[in-house]
Amino acid sequence: MKHIRLYEYYSELPTSFSVAEIQNMSETDFLTNLKMLKDKGDEEQAFSFLQIWMNHPDHKYAKNDFDFNTKLGGIFRNVSLESDDRFFYDKLVQMNTYLAKNKRPALVKEIEEVKRKIKNYEELLRIAKDRLDRLEFEMTKTIETT
Repeated sequence: MKHIRLYEYYSELPTSFSVAEIQNMSETDFLTNLKMLKDKGDEEQAFSFLQIWMNHPDHKYAKNDFDFNTKLGGIFRNVSLESDDRFFYDKLVQMNTYLAKNKRPALVKEIEEVKRKIKNYEELLRIAKDRLDRLEFEMTKTIETT
């Protein structure tokens, strides 16, 4: 049920279909039902519906499929930020805020990891420079004795 945690922060889970039904829909069924939800003006349900279907591993191709995106764009053709019909705009703002909040701890952890690696590399570099100095010293000492 890991999908519930993601959706509960910024949208409702769909009531018309179960998550499994959405994930198992064909592309045609998905687009038909998404258009129906959009036409009803049910932004919450449509947004969750879209997210569940698009984030399922079987449908990852859809994000890069030109034909699919053309069909999806046809559903939202009259939607623009300038018009009053800003379907999904508020939902996308909520999602981006949620994702940014969740991304911060991972970024902090990654920053600390990179700092640790830099410190290790600096120590390795210091050791290598000391070894080089010793070798050069031995080289000059050997040259002086011969």
